[in-house]
Amino acid sequence: MALLSDAPISSGLKLELIELIGAEFGRPVDIVDLYYAAEPVLGQVFKGKRLFGKSTTYAGLLTKHLINTADFVPLQQRILTERKNAWIK
Repeated sequence: MALLSDAPISSGLKLELIELIGAEFGRPVDIVDLYYAAEPVLGQVFKGKRLFGKSTTYAGLLTKHLINTADFVPLQQRILTERKNAWIK
């Protein structure tokens, strides 16, 4: 479960949420703090379902994702290509 707040989620609160949500649904859960999330984790958020939250907050997070993707993915692809080419030689 991904959560976003105005400040980072403390480890104590994160642990408490994991225990409460896990007990409620009867299965283990993990909490991702979107305050610090970077690519590719941030991109995975948009493949799921938004349960709560303001549209403006969601739009801001989506904008951050799109900008990060434009900056990050080409570099990531170049690094992977260079590693693959070095391995093949």
